Amino acid sequence: MSGWPELKWDTEPTGPLKGLKIVDMSTVVLGPFATLNFADMGADVIKIENGEGKFGGDMMRHAGDNPTGDLGPIFTSLNRNKKSVTLNGKNEDDKAVILELLKHADVFFHNVRLAGMERLGLDYESVKAVNPGIVYVHCAGFGQGGEYEKRQAYDDLIQCASGFASLFEMRGDSGRPLYMPSLVADKTIGLFAVNATLAAMYHKEKTGEGQFVQVPMFEA
Repeated sequence: MSGWPELKWDTEPTGPLKGLKIVDMSTVVLGPFATLNFADMGADVIKIENGEGKFGGDMMRHAGDNPTGDLGPIFTSLNRNKKSVTLNGKNEDDKAVILELLKHADVFFHNVRLAGMERLGLDYESVKAVNPGIVYVHCAGFGQGGEYEKRQAYDDLIQCASGFASLFEMRGDSGRPLYMPSLVADKTIGLFAVNATLAAMYHKEKTGEGQFVQVPMFEA
């Protein structure tokens, strides 16, 4: 494989982001929700799943009732309008394909912990070496330099740690913190990630410079 794959669509994208190339290694909800916004606006998004482990790809494939066992309703909603490929960054041949995709991409988007990406050789400096203009977007649980920077996070943990769940105490009728019955943190911070990425792309349009962008859930 070389370059960026050209696949025929039933209808060609016509949105404002037509021509924008995004490599998406994000999973679950936050990242896929963010890149869904780009895909819906016409960007060419390639979703990479590793196909290994307990779930065999993005764990949300298996959440909820679905006819195939691997196309759950949340997964299909969050990953429409995207291309899909199975690649394992731990495999040298697959990693070479990932780097080839990144060489021709405008944006690299993921929510893997930075230490893991460094082990794979897919950290910002490594990707920048093959594509100096890349906009590298990392969605994290907690921001760099903070006490919890190396910890993982999920929606409910962020609702709790940020104090969002405790807002229900202020209503006067519950008497205790409660979780919002929706993945409100993932969705809200997914929109933060969309805005941050668009701002970085605007900067690149003006200057030609790519950059590293981190979107931490807790701080956002």
